[in-house]
Amino acid sequence: MPTWATNLSALNDQIASIFSAIVSETGDQLVGAWTREAQLALKSSTSYIHHISTKEISPTHVRVSNDHPAALFLELGVDPFDMKKSLATSPKVRIGKKGQRYLIIPFDHPLQRIVAEGHVAPEELSELAPSKWLTRGQNVSAHQYEWGDALTDMGNVGKKRKYWSAYTGPMARFDKRGFDTGAHGTIDYTWKTSPFERIYRFVDSHGKTTSFTAFRTISSKSEPDAWIHPGIRAMRIAGTAVEQVRPQFNARVSDAIKRTLRDALGAK
Repeated sequence: MPTWATNLSALNDQIASIFSAIVSETGDQLVGAWTREAQLALKSSTSYIHHISTKEISPTHVRVSNDHPAALFLELGVDPFDMKKSLATSPKVRIGKKGQRYLIIPFDHPLQRIVAEGHVAPEELSELAPSKWLTRGQNVSAHQYEWGDALTDMGNVGKKRKYWSAYTGPMARFDKRGFDTGAHGTIDYTWKTSPFERIYRFVDSHGKTTSFTAFRTISSKSEPDAWIHPGIRAMRIAGTAVEQVRPQFNARVSDAIKRTLRDALGAK
């Protein structure tokens, strides 16, 4: 093999090795940038961040992804939609005595929010007799609850009015995939009860508090605007992180190739 061919082969190997190192380091940088953006964008980012992962596809290909169930919705956003539509599609729908379909929706409330907005003393919450989830294996046939005390008599504390225009044009009622969201017109609705009414304190098998949860019911009898979700603003958490890292990656690749070629050619 001619000397120039041997040198070219070695040079290719050297560039591939350098590029592989840059790709690996950039993957770590992207995880860091993604994490920081999530912390800035989300009120509660812990679960979202835990779903960020890296996987080496090849020495020059590292995939950074997030498999959190809400990751795509947070990234691209979601138009307003009627949550009552889930009565026709959800496998968790229950059937009442008169044949009506309904869903029980859990809402977790952070302790700090209950104390700040609900004007409830932390001691009052911690003294609630605990509730717990029961599962198969605990002599029950399905997912059930063992109920404790509920926070009651919250009156109008935390009640809010929902008001917004659900669409601004003839196509705005369709989501990004072309499906009819069913939400249209102007929404003006005031919650009927306090969001803190009938909150339960759930504990794990060791008695440690795992959540403060309230339950609400969606049914065909629910008021038309009661379960219109306002949608989710596109946050572009991952997109922003990528744009932060991209210039650094391009600069490092360019500098590394120039330096390697200069050394191979003996140039100063």
